[in-house]
Amino acid sequence: MSSHVKTITMKSSTMFFGKIFDSLLMFVFNIFAARLLGAKDYGTYVYLSTIIMFGSIRLKMGLDQGIAAIVPKYDDDHIKKSIISFSLAFIVVMSLSLTLLSIIFSDFISEFVLNNGSLSTYYVQMIPLLLFYALLQLSEGIFRTYGNIRDYVIAMNIIMPISILLVFLIGAFGFDIRTVQMLIISNYFGWILATLYILFIDSSYLCRALGLSGWPYRYLCCWLSD
Repeated sequence: MSSHVKTITMKSSTMFFGKIFDSLLMFVFNIFAARLLGAKDYGTYVYLSTIIMFGSIRLKMGLDQGIAAIVPKYDDDHIKKSIISFSLAFIVVMSLSLTLLSIIFSDFISEFVLNNGSLSTYYVQMIPLLLFYALLQLSEGIFRTYGNIRDYVIAMNIIMPISILLVFLIGAFGFDIRTVQMLIISNYFGWILATLYILFIDSSYLCRALGLSGWPYRYLCCWLSD
């Protein structure tokens, strides 16, 4: 078996087992959440998280697939950095803009889009997660491009689900907080920790010197230094 085939097999296996681990933990999380919160509150959480996740998929506009397909075609590192830097900047600006607009018009969105005005508060609390959803989804394309899928799996399939489950269980059993807000808080912990892991791994010397690291900062720093 050639080294190339071995590499592909190893990456595929890593993603496969990572997704299985993630699915098992999130299955446990959903069982506890449904039993402890009840059908109404758990349904509210699932409804809103599904909408926001769908929004993040539309927001990135296929940039993750575009990076994986287009970037390897270029030999010029400057062009590669420019594509990735633009994609990251686009995701951040669009996510923050959409989050701000959603908060401003949350009552209208809840009443006429979600068809339930009482969801406005929960919607405002959850919509900032859009940025983390979109960034981590985009990161998959970047890691696939540069062949370091292991770090993506660690962030998305290990750190994130473990953090969400542990924070929720601590809140539910340790502090007897069994509310939609506790589910939201646990999601923030999971997604933020996963994002921080990705931001601060495999950093270049320049970004370390600036106190910045990880693939987004590495490419942005190098792009600014050119």
